[in-house]
Amino acid sequence: MPSVYSVATSFRCIGRLRNLTCLYVDSNNLKKIPAEIGTLSHLERLTLSNNSLSSLPPEMGALQRLHSLHLANNSLTELPAPLCQLRSLTFLDVSDNKIGTIPSSIRHLEKLETLLLLFNSLESLPEEVCLLRKLRTLWLGNNHLRSLPATFGELVNLDWGYNYCSCNFEGNPLERPPPEVCSRGPEEIRDYFLSFHKTQEKLDNCLLHYGNLVRLLSVSFCSLFPLAFNQHFPPTSS
Repeated sequence: MPSVYSVATSFRCIGRLRNLTCLYVDSNNLKKIPAEIGTLSHLERLTLSNNSLSSLPPEMGALQRLHSLHLANNSLTELPAPLCQLRSLTFLDVSDNKIGTIPSSIRHLEKLETLLLLFNSLESLPEEVCLLRKLRTLWLGNNHLRSLPATFGELVNLDWGYNYCSCNFEGNPLERPPPEVCSRGPEEIRDYFLSFHKTQEKLDNCLLHYGNLVRLLSVSFCSLFPLAFNQHFPPTSS
């Protein structure tokens, strides 16, 4: 039984190749992956890029030896839930899709080292992305991100100093933190959010203090107003 499978073999017979370790079926205009793929328990590398996939079968979650998955240039609108069950993944490329949301279950991909999300439709990232502490490469370019999770600076292995391509933000309308902060690396991002939260806390305390003061003045004014009114306009007897 071969350990590497080519597209020359019918994709419909995929379930018979139980000892398969690598499967390359990119650029084949595939619209659907058969459920039988879940029987390939020895699969370590799967390439499905440049197809027309809008979803993945739940059975893919059974590929517990899979460490490399390529899904670039498909039609995914969300990160498929079965992917978040692949706990051996170290490389995941879902760039150039239409992904607008990432589930919180992405936190289960604890071994992930490379995550490519560029050219999608992301407006936000879940905090759980920041739990992927082994990430060394995270590409976020050309999405719709206006802010990063407050704990983004915990991804300390994204080291801009040694590898600028470790992470990219180009093509996003980032405001918090601004691009000039992001470009200086995880430590600067962490310091930004620490400073931001301290400032926010001070502002909240000020608003609370002055809010109480305003309420106190309002109560005082309301209690004094009838007295002042009666002094200037004493009631007349009928």
